[in-house]
Amino acid sequence: MKSVMTAKGVMRRLLSIVILAAAFQLNAVGAPEDTVKIIAHRGVKKFAPENTLPAIQKAIEMGIDYVEIDIRETSDGEIVLMHNSTVNATTNGSGAVSAITLEDIKKLDAGIKFGEKFKGTAVPTLREAFAIMQAKIGGYIDFKAGSPEKVVRIVEEFKMEDDVVVYGGMDKLLEIQKLNERIKVMPGIDNINQLKLLMKSMELKVVETSIDIVTKEYMEFANENGIMVFMDILGLSDNRTGMKRALKLRPYAIQTDHPDILLKVLQGKY
Repeated sequence: MKSVMTAKGVMRRLLSIVILAAAFQLNAVGAPEDTVKIIAHRGVKKFAPENTLPAIQKAIEMGIDYVEIDIRETSDGEIVLMHNSTVNATTNGSGAVSAITLEDIKKLDAGIKFGEKFKGTAVPTLREAFAIMQAKIGGYIDFKAGSPEKVVRIVEEFKMEDDVVVYGGMDKLLEIQKLNERIKVMPGIDNINQLKLLMKSMELKVVETSIDIVTKEYMEFANENGIMVFMDILGLSDNRTGMKRALKLRPYAIQTDHPDILLKVLQGKY
């Protein structure tokens, strides 16, 4: 005689399915491969001068999730985008960012060294960058030098507290977290032991690491504790093979100099 499943039996069966699904999700390492976020390092610097508005705009046009930008403070206290401590590498000028006023840094050409097409491109302020990023792309702020208070004030001014992560030295990160706990600070953590230690001293929501040093155990621990992992694949691993290796680890986001290639890899076209 066939047994008839009661309503209570149906509920037990459904509950078992839900529990199994939750367990599977908990044991997964990070995000599914097709939902991994893309970070354009210094903007899409393959097609436009790094750390400039055209490089950011290109990232937005391509549908990239985050743009990584480097920030420093001028001699008169303005926050601008510049990777190196001097303006020598990317502009037609010379000298330390910290020794130049905003007025003088705005006179420099940050595009001519990249190509004639970008002649006249200015060094942007963080405010100018946020003005085109707001509600269109997330910000990965590499905090090179400057005042944490000023950076927090600008983030708040553009209401981007939930749309940026800030990477930098621990002293700056702790100060930012103290000033506004909504802003996600992102320390660079190399191994699982460092990760466990740091969790005891601060509220950790997101971390930065490299594909060259990260382990599966690290990724599993971060995921189990609700920590987003932003993975750097820059350098020798920044290619199709490295991208696929990174995707298998399922980080929250991958930072690359080749977002166009990573887009194709994620779409199964390369």
